[in-house]
Amino acid sequence: MNRTKNTCFLGLSLILVLTLFPHCTSTVSAAVLPTPREQTLVLDVNDALSVYDSFNPLIWAYEFQSGQCQLSDEWDWYKVNRGEPKLWRITGWEYSDGYTTFTMHIKKGVKWNDGQAYTSRDIAFTINMIKNHTRIFGSDKFNAWIDSVETPDDYTFVAHLKNPHPRFADTFGMWMSGINPYWWPWIVPEHIWKNVDPEKFTNNPPVGTGPYKLKEANPTLQYFLWERDENYWAKDQFPGFEQSPKYVISKVKGPVDVHIAEFVRGESDVIRPAPNYDILRTLPDLSPTIIFVPAPSEGGAAGVGVNTGKYPWTLREFRWALSYCIDRPRIAKLDPGAIPGYSLPVTFSAPCGTLSPELERYKDAIEDIKKKIEEEYGWKIEFNLEKAAEILDSLDFKDTDGDGVRETPNGTKLSFEILATVPDQEWEYRIIIEDCAKVGIHIEVKPSVADWWRVYIYPGKYDLHLTGVSYGGGSTFDIAKTLETYHSVRGPGGYCCWGQPDYGGTHWSNPRYDELIEKMMSVSPDNYDVIDPAAKEALYILALDMPQIPITHNKGAMFVVNSAYWKGWPTTANYYTEIRSWYETLWYLVLNLRPAKAVELTYLTVFATTDIPAFTATDKLTYGPFIKREAMTIPKQDAERMILAGKASYTSSVSPEISAVADAATRDKAAIDALGILLHKMNSTMAGLSEDVSSTHHSVEALAGQVSTLTSVAAVEGIAIVVVAVLAVLLRRKPT
Repeated sequence: MNRTKNTCFLGLSLILVLTLFPHCTSTVSAAVLPTPREQTLVLDVNDALSVYDSFNPLIWAYEFQSGQCQLSDEWDWYKVNRGEPKLWRITGWEYSDGYTTFTMHIKKGVKWNDGQAYTSRDIAFTINMIKNHTRIFGSDKFNAWIDSVETPDDYTFVAHLKNPHPRFADTFGMWMSGINPYWWPWIVPEHIWKNVDPEKFTNNPPVGTGPYKLKEANPTLQYFLWERDENYWAKDQFPGFEQSPKYVISKVKGPVDVHIAEFVRGESDVIRPAPNYDILRTLPDLSPTIIFVPAPSEGGAAGVGVNTGKYPWTLREFRWALSYCIDRPRIAKLDPGAIPGYSLPVTFSAPCGTLSPELERYKDAIEDIKKKIEEEYGWKIEFNLEKAAEILDSLDFKDTDGDGVRETPNGTKLSFEILATVPDQEWEYRIIIEDCAKVGIHIEVKPSVADWWRVYIYPGKYDLHLTGVSYGGGSTFDIAKTLETYHSVRGPGGYCCWGQPDYGGTHWSNPRYDELIEKMMSVSPDNYDVIDPAAKEALYILALDMPQIPITHNKGAMFVVNSAYWKGWPTTANYYTEIRSWYETLWYLVLNLRPAKAVELTYLTVFATTDIPAFTATDKLTYGPFIKREAMTIPKQDAERMILAGKASYTSSVSPEISAVADAATRDKAAIDALGILLHKMNSTMAGLSEDVSSTHHSVEALAGQVSTLTSVAAVEGIAIVVVAVLAVLLRRKPT
């Protein structure tokens, strides 16, 4: 009933905003976009943005959703869907010396957006810089694993490792970790960073190898504006590159009603799977250009992040008590942002979900683990307040003063805070808080901040928060990597994730679990003789200890696109890349978009400055070949591209013969100009003489004046005849 009321209220608010306040927003809207709307892709950002003047990826002095990671920077390789990795800035790699030597080959022709070549020296420089600056995040992992690096040439990078690492290549792949603790592209250009202090450098504007460059960061209107790099090194791999969005703007979205109203009016292009599916499903009725794009599951699970370094969350039994207080079926059913039936309650206590592709292999083992835990401990995933109270009683956590809140044996209240880290999830907080209160656990919502994960989570200054509680493997498809996220020291790969959020602090650890993870990570991902038995035992330990508390996992998400300005979006039939705008493959999606409306082409006549072979232009027609100095009437986009490349000019270059004619014409013009000056002087002299005659003969002034006038007219006419004759001769002359 409440959901229906909320939906109706939001719907009425939307209608009012659409009709009464067409431009009511505190952030930038299409009405005030700094660029033409038909050339701009507009993306809304869920999180608040606060850093607009720094883009340093090594010290977190940047905004993840500004567009820098998604548009300006690139990884060396990608693997975000099933299948083989997509090599991008590299051509491949190999291991030797028992996985202690790693050799990677750089693709020729890759360039930073300032025109400098991307080489192996950039990789080696970045690694050494991180190792030498111990305050930089991840320096400890780089020093622990990498003995030395070398660059035999500009396109070969070699790393010598202190210990075998069959997954070291993952260090250079998007979200693959390896020994890399970053979620964003981290290799920086040596020619810029070698002269700066990396712990203070703002990297403004950022220099990356991606297809977009920063044009403006506006803290007042809360947006980042990116402009397409016409010299992007890989543009030839995208036919019609010139038709993709020239600009991309990442802006903070306004209140939900204003946010949806702007979207319906075509002032933004994509709505993320929020805030309410009941509202989203009505949007196509408001505009014929609005379409649904179902996205597959990312894997993993969502739930309650628990600070396992803080008592009593250090106790496994207490975490299970909280788990029994969570009504998972109710939360899954009420999830307003999910497609009906897509949000599912988890039934397995290991905080990794069961929908990730790498876990399909272990479905039977997971069922066996669930039965084993119930037989040995009497625990299972269900909503059971009586069971929760039973566990709390066994821990001697009792309400001794009758205020409804239990105390620990030393008298400390079971009173905690949950960070409001997930937008539009107040309803879920309330469900958890109300049910926990029934067994004597008091929880209050604590307002969050823009950089909550940096301010609270990693330093360990929190009790609880809603989050993704596992990496999920949705990008790695490697069970060892998925389970590695709960290794006590971030695993042999050193990956830092939500699973163990308090980086550098105290958190859940299990020596046997660490041993199993290290065993799996010591062999290649396809060595199932070693991996399978280790993975099954590790899953049992993780499910029993439940260091984070899973609640739901999702079969997918629904994105809504307004195709009024851009077409070429992924579809269910052709989900060629991720539509999630926070993914670092966003640049690939953007370069595949094209104007929704036919663009009226204009044509220019330019002149070839070199011989140009035949080519296919923007209008899909073939032009050429052209020889040097030949005129070309071609689409404006192609003309401008050739001019930028130095292959054409707006003016024709002049042949020697024409140059000689021009010189002769110049000389003739000079002669004409000189004659004009002489005639002017003659007229001035005659006027002076006429005045003298008039002053001397006053007695015959009238008659003399007439005579003088006639004489002057006749003289001027005669001179004019001479001038015309001279000009006629000059113009008829042929250059010699």
